[in-house]
Amino acid sequence: METKMSITVKSLDFDQCISNRKYKESLQTNDGRKVWDANSLFNANKEILGKNNNGDPIHVFIGSNRQNLKADLINLNAGAATLFIPVAQELCDVMGATFHPLLVPDLICENAAIGDTFHSALQVIKGLNDLNSLNSESLAELVKSALSGQLNSLHCISDESKFLMLYSQIQYIAQQYPDEKINFEFYDDKEDILKPLYEIFSKNPDLIPANVTLNIKRYLNGNLMETDFSPILGLGSQQENYQNIVKWIHKQSSSHLKSGNCCQVLEMDNEKIARYCRFGKDETRLKLLDSLENLAKHQVGQKDQKMDDFIKESYEKMGSSKDMDSITLQQSFEEINSAIKVTEAINKVIANYRKEAKCLFSVGMNAKADRIEKALLNVPVEDRGKIFSNDKISPELIAIRAALASHRYFGKRGNVYYKDEARTVIDENKAATTYNNLRKQFANLRTRSHADAQVELEHSSEVSRTLNL
Repeated sequence: METKMSITVKSLDFDQCISNRKYKESLQTNDGRKVWDANSLFNANKEILGKNNNGDPIHVFIGSNRQNLKADLINLNAGAATLFIPVAQELCDVMGATFHPLLVPDLICENAAIGDTFHSALQVIKGLNDLNSLNSESLAELVKSALSGQLNSLHCISDESKFLMLYSQIQYIAQQYPDEKINFEFYDDKEDILKPLYEIFSKNPDLIPANVTLNIKRYLNGNLMETDFSPILGLGSQQENYQNIVKWIHKQSSSHLKSGNCCQVLEMDNEKIARYCRFGKDETRLKLLDSLENLAKHQVGQKDQKMDDFIKESYEKMGSSKDMDSITLQQSFEEINSAIKVTEAINKVIANYRKEAKCLFSVGMNAKADRIEKALLNVPVEDRGKIFSNDKISPELIAIRAALASHRYFGKRGNVYYKDEARTVIDENKAATTYNNLRKQFANLRTRSHADAQVELEHSSEVSRTLNL
């Protein structure tokens, strides 16, 4: 059996990690103080930057939140008094390592390619004289432009949890070296960053490609610290469109903004993050995930148990490709969207009844709102889009139609009129206005059959092939 080649990857944090006390002291010279020096940085961190005993080729990523020139300069101004981006490539040259200039803004910013953020930063730096001095006027002007927002530099909202950075680095290197065994070492000084990262990846090893082993290490001021972080063996596959996944999660994290225009992705629901990473290749599943997220916003009443159960079961089914083929997924997507539209409209009716119950001529409004809500809570989510369709009859659907069609005035309060003796079909001519208005609104809403979905899927594929040709 052929033995796989192996490589070692080092993703390096900077402040209080490899930019430690020993390194900073070494930057002092007779002529002043430098803000970077590759040889000094290497010598201060030989324990982790030196050659491996097994002689594996070494690859390096920037693992600091200094993911663009602006962040690098702001950290310098805040008292760190060192720069990382200018020294990264030089450090790798000293190490004899391969540097990968992937930075998060490359994935988030429109029309950016991998390496653009790093190389554009170097262009700015190389265009200035005597920049490598803490007292440099050029450096002072550059810092000033960064602080004022005038610096021409690719940047985006920073994910302080570092999940997007680490996930993208793992996926990137696995695709660059698909046939090698990859020992990926992630170094950081902060336990509150390392623990959440370890938790999400150890609980979801399928987010790591199978040829990668992730080692999370705490390295503080030049010392490797003892931790309980055991190596995480990857069980997943490579996500070709990991860039789109990173973009989506970054967009969602905007609701977790912190001071300083940064976010904490891992403050989001970690299961949700894992699901989006998992289904990154399947656009239909991603659409369905979006719909489930939207559906959860349209709960009925204080506790909608049927919706909670439906969402949980949907997530579980989506995790198995055997349970849901692309056609079934498409049907589920339409079923959920129909449920959202109808549930939203009925929830508005309930809310309006309760609001108007405080006014004159509000006879029976609260009672009718209660009837509708109680009946709707009993309708399975998969049937909520069919409330105004005659394609299906069930006790739950009959009950919600009756609640909507019931009258609230004296003499007719609670009355419902049917067309048939079995009391299954509402008599629209005698039904309450609310029922008829909603029935007209959703007259053309129906969930397509499996055959309809198959036809549309084939048509969509044919159109796609034609466009490609």
